[in-house]
Amino acid sequence: MLALKALEQEYTGKVKCIYIDPPYNTGNAFEHYEDGLEHSIWLSLMRDRLELLHRLLANDGSIWISIDDDEQAYLKVMMDEIFGRQNFINNIIWQKKYTPQNGFQITMIL
Repeated sequence: MLALKALEQEYTGKVKCIYIDPPYNTGNAFEHYEDGLEHSIWLSLMRDRLELLHRLLANDGSIWISIDDDEQAYLKVMMDEIFGRQNFINNIIWQKKYTPQNGFQITMIL
């Protein structure tokens, strides 16, 4: 968050494309971070960052977010609140495995 805040003074309204790959909040423990925050804490962390990213984004810019099913619906509602529902373009479903379990990931474009 500190790194994002450091960009604010010089880049507010100037960033054309943002891509983020936040924790998916799956409940899994990884080597470098815990991916199992309480839902309300995850939402709060995301809201703080998305509001700052919104200030950085140019009027004709886009934001791309990789997320999976665990928090996608809640993230979509939050994005609508921050960026405006009319600015949503599409969900892109990425099929990352060609095996029977067929894991996938959802990316939102705004």
